[in-house]
Amino acid sequence: MWPFGRRARPGLTQEQLEIQRAIRLGQFEKAERLLQAILEQKPEDPWARNKTAVVWILTGRVQAAQALLEDLLADCPDYAPAWVNRGNLAFERNDLEEAQACYEKALELDPHSSAAHNNLAAVYKRQGNIQAMVRHLKEANRARIRYEP
Repeated sequence: MWPFGRRARPGLTQEQLEIQRAIRLGQFEKAERLLQAILEQKPEDPWARNKTAVVWILTGRVQAAQALLEDLLADCPDYAPAWVNRGNLAFERNDLEEAQACYEKALELDPHSSAAHNNLAAVYKRQGNIQAMVRHLKEANRARIRYEP
């Protein structure tokens, strides 16, 4: 449920790409250090706060990550990636209703979110709704193609 695609969305800075690469390679201390540097300059940066939550989840600090995501969504309720990650935490707890609601909110905000489509497909699979699962897997693939160079 914590996919890290090989292709970056357009508009990411070199610093953000470096952080994503560090996360993908399991270099969590490096990623967290770089994220802290961003947050020292821009404490409200939603991208950095969201990625910090991801690092915390991947390093076992799930409760802290949950709290950070809740704070982020209180400040930036229209930030789709945080809804995806909140959904991921719900999915991990097997709270499929909450996960589905989070992924649907993410898709309302960003209809081209491949992560939200893919993860919603996983929810539908667990629920036995194969038709909806296939539909969202197709949408996830379409969304990924949009970002290929």
